[in-house]
Amino acid sequence: MAGYQGTSTRNNGGEALAAVVESERRDMHTSLPGKAVSYDGKTVSVTPALKQTFGDKELTAPTLQKVPVMQMQGGGFGVRVPIKNGDPMTLFFSSRSRDAFQKDGADISNAPGRMNDLSDGLAFPGGAPDSDTAFNDVPADQFHMGSTDGKRGMRASPDGNVSLKGGPSGSDKIVVTPDGKVDMKSENGESLMQLMKETLELIRDHLTKGVPMDAQYVEKAQKLIDRLGDMRA
Repeated sequence: MAGYQGTSTRNNGGEALAAVVESERRDMHTSLPGKAVSYDGKTVSVTPALKQTFGDKELTAPTLQKVPVMQMQGGGFGVRVPIKNGDPMTLFFSSRSRDAFQKDGADISNAPGRMNDLSDGLAFPGGAPDSDTAFNDVPADQFHMGSTDGKRGMRASPDGNVSLKGGPSGSDKIVVTPDGKVDMKSENGESLMQLMKETLELIRDHLTKGVPMDAQYVEKAQKLIDRLGDMRA
């Protein structure tokens, strides 16, 4: 495809046609990165990361207002993330006007009208540049839904282990092992199940003036300890 034409090619029919085609292609938009400016819970204002040259002037693309946000959803469930000023966004532009569909889900008309236009954008949260360190602390083979530093949220691994992470260190707070056992942990790693076990053992082994509890209560306490062992991660 020829580049921009100059005086020497102005009278060349092929070059002139190529220039028209190239000009049309430059006005077509399919996908662009951008940054969020404001978010109202349904739509977002986004500034495309696009510079355009007009003669000797270089202008940035205008901020697109009230762009619908593509939040993940389906089957009556969904995931919605809060969007803050400056968050990276990926913009997709419909091949035809989305006005009818966006209003009430009606089919899009193939009649003459806008095509790949900036007015028909959809915004998807994400698409950060390589310089962004989001999720660098999350193992590549694990699912994570939570903060981008990996310290808060739900984590699941292929072996079936599931955990909720939180606190200053981002350590496990609630754990479900592949065999279905559970535990809850403090910031320093202390186990709630272990504390419960030690409490029951204290009750089981309690002495009153050197005399142990009645055998029936010792047996009940031991059964509780055994049941706790079946649950404990």
